[in-house]
This record gives sequence, C-alpha cells and structure tokens, in this order.
Amino acid sequence: MKRARGPSSLLLLALICLLAVPVTASAQLQLQPGDVELELLNSAGQPETRAGAHPDRLVVGVRFTDTGGQAENAKDIVFSLPEGLAGNLSAVSPCPRGAFSELPYGNPEVFCDLATTRVGQLLDSPSPVPWIFNVEPAPNEVGAFGQGIDFPLKFSVTPEVDGTLEMQLNNLAEPTEADDPPDVLKFELWGVPSDHLEGAIPRRPMLTSPTRCGAAPVVSVSAHTWQHPERWFSGTGVSAHPLTGCETLGFQPTTELSLADLRADAPTGADVAVAIPANEDPDGQSSSQLKAVKVVLPSGMTVSPGGASGLATCSDDQLAVKSAAEAECPGASRVGSVRIDASSLGSDPLQGKVYLGQELPGTRFRLFVVVQGHGFQMKFIGEMQTDSKTGRLTANLSDLPQLPFDSMTLHFDGGPDALLATPLTCGPAKAEATFTPYSGSAPVQSSATVSIAGSDGGACSGQPP
Repeated sequence: MKRARGPSSLLLLALICLLAVPVTASAQLQLQPGDVELELLNSAGQPETRAGAHPDRLVVGVRFTDTGGQAENAKDIVFSLPEGLAGNLSAVSPCPRGAFSELPYGNPEVFCDLATTRVGQLLDSPSPVPWIFNVEPAPNEVGAFGQGIDFPLKFSVTPEVDGTLEMQLNNLAEPTEADDPPDVLKFELWGVPSDHLEGAIPRRPMLTSPTRCGAAPVVSVSAHTWQHPERWFSGTGVSAHPLTGCETLGFQPTTELSLADLRADAPTGADVAVAIPANEDPDGQSSSQLKAVKVVLPSGMTVSPGGASGLATCSDDQLAVKSAAEAECPGASRVGSVRIDASSLGSDPLQGKVYLGQELPGTRFRLFVVVQGHGFQMKFIGEMQTDSKTGRLTANLSDLPQLPFDSMTLHFDGGPDALLATPLTCGPAKAEATFTPYSGSAPVQSSATVSIAGSDGGACSGQPP
C-alpha cells in the first residue's frame, strides 16, 4: 500500500502524540470498525455541525486491536483528515523547533511559552506534559506540532484524494520498556486556541470545517509495523453528525484579466486571477471553497496558430494525476504558470506550472496544472474549448481540490510562441467568469474588461490618440 509523504496541520498532532506514546501490538495488529473516532465539538461540548465553522475542538481517537501473537511495534502511521477540513497555524505563535530536537523528553514547557504556543492536548494520557505545541516548521514544511520529543513531520496535500490533508509519522522508535505501552491514542486540537489560552494571543481561528454538506466528515488512519512493513492496515472514523448550513456560507469571488500585449491580432500572454474574500470571524462561517470556475475569454480572442503548432504535449501518464510521483511533462509542453496565495498554507505563495495536455476526442486543448511547495503537491486538469453557441474561447477548471485559498492566478506565457492571441478588432474586450462553490449554492458570476489597441499599438480608429 503506497502512502503519500506528508501530514496535515491537524493530523500532525496525532502523529506527535504517537511519538509521545509509542504503539505496539501483536503480529495481528488491526484497526477494526469503531476503533477510529472523530468528533467536531463546540464550546458547550455539543457536536459542531455547521459547515465552514471553527469548531472549539477536533477530537480524534484511535484504538489498536491486539488479536494475539508475537508483539509488534508500529513503524509508520498516517492520518488523513476529512476532505475540506482546513487549518491555519499562523493563528498561534510557534515554539522553537530546538525545544523538541535538543531537549530531554517531556520538558518542552520549559522552553515553550505555555500561554501562546499550545494548540491542543492528549486526552486520557498518563503523560505529565499532555500539551500539544505549535512548532516552528523545518524547510519544506507548512507547519508542525510537537508533544515532547523530536519528530520528522510535514504537511502535504495528497493528489490521491484531491487535496485531502495528510500527516504522517515515520520511523517511530521501538519501545525499550518491558511493559506494553497504551494501545489507545486520543487527542484534541483547538479550533480557536485563544479560547483555551485565556486570551493570551489574538482570537483567530486555527481550524475550519469543510464547506460541503450532506456526507459526514471522515478521518482515516493507516499504519504498519517494524516487523511487517509490507502489511499496511487501515481504518476509518466517521462523525455521527453530517454538516449542515451550507446555504448560509458566504461566496463572493471576483476575477481580473490582464494581457501582456494589448495590440489587436497579436500573440499575447495573459493573467486570469480569481480572489475569494475570507471571513475570519471565529464565531462565524468561512466562505465556501471553490469547486469550479469557467472563464469565457473576450470575443475574438483565440488560440494562436503559431503558438499551438510549436508546442509539445504532456500525456496523462506523464502527469500521473492520481499519483504522488512528480509530473514528468516535457518542458516544451509548458504554456504558463500558476500562483496560489493561501494564508492557511504559510506566508509564501505556492507556485506551479501549466502544461498543454495531450488531446482527447472532443477536447483539443487540455490544461495540466501542477502546484508544489512547502510539502504540498496538487495536480488537476482543465480544458479550453470553443463555446458552441457564441464561438468564444472558454477555459474550464472543475473539481478543484477542497483547499481554501485567498487568490489563484493562472498565467499564460507570452511572446511569439504564446498559446493565446488577442481579438482581430480593437476596443473594449470583456471576459466573463462563472464560479461554482462546494457549498451547493448557486454559481456566482463576475466580469473583467481590457481595452484592445490598434494593431500598431495606437488608438482605435475614430478614438482620440
């Protein structure tokens, strides 16, 4: 069973907990139905069922069932968060990483400010230091949690489940004590840490529930042992309370269009930017995540014949959209780049590339988007086609990863080999965008206009220079 490489903001905690309390079991170590628990709770301890809300606590519990036999030791454990569940570690001050990599086990509270760095705690644990801390991330990590011992943790977005956040704990230490360690792990993460820290930090949400209603949130756990690394076993925990209230989620995206060459009938680069205003009210609901966007380019804008004929294409096998492997698209198939700004993923934007995908029957121009950074990798497929009714060139991105972002910009390269060309005539040129939310609410429309100059770069005929 192949596993992806990194953890998610929430699950990092679970992995850290596992470091603090190593799990052993027999050669028949298993996760049976009911062994994995998931709860989203409000401040009153009741189920938090609002989509896009900031739960007071996320509670995850795991019980490893021992069916008898020779004792084994867990080596790697992976937690996959519910699709669409988001985290923002900038809501909490980080503790220095050295507090966990250089100090005796169990003493992080000596070097971490208890009032500003805690994000949760172990439950039902004999540990004298139950606290879970936000930890300064290492290179190529979006974030990390710690519970009193060094740990190799990362955040990642796995392509296997379209943006699902995972956290993974690798190479757990084999216990040296004669006594069996606990076979139950239970922890909680705080959705609004300030509420648990007596207001020592600004009141900002760290966790956000998915913005898709209907099905109940699910967390999955996979593990294998040192003794039998070839045998992965897994289990899932399903919340007993499906999310509701999607109809009250905000969703007001906007779009902007800019062209590198504004002359009529010229190959041009282009930027299509999408922004979604965020709602960071810790007591409110976030904006819905974006499921799909359709951008109808200005009338007369086309695929540049010269640019299209000079490009190579990337095959589906080279993209490997459902694999954690890196895409192997040829450089000659690149047509642009992508930038994603998301405060929940750190201060630096995610960068990626856009490739021209191999043609399929009925779809001549496909767009392969590959985004990487900070331990994240995402791949998704779009397309460009001519609208059968209007003849206008239309770009579609559908089934986007359930990942909250502030803005996303698709950049199409310019120059003589540019994929796109401006309209033949000058004057105002309007692009129209339709945004579909994951909440299930009605799509939202937006538009952006650019002004096309004459083919010589001057004003249109009849207009003042």
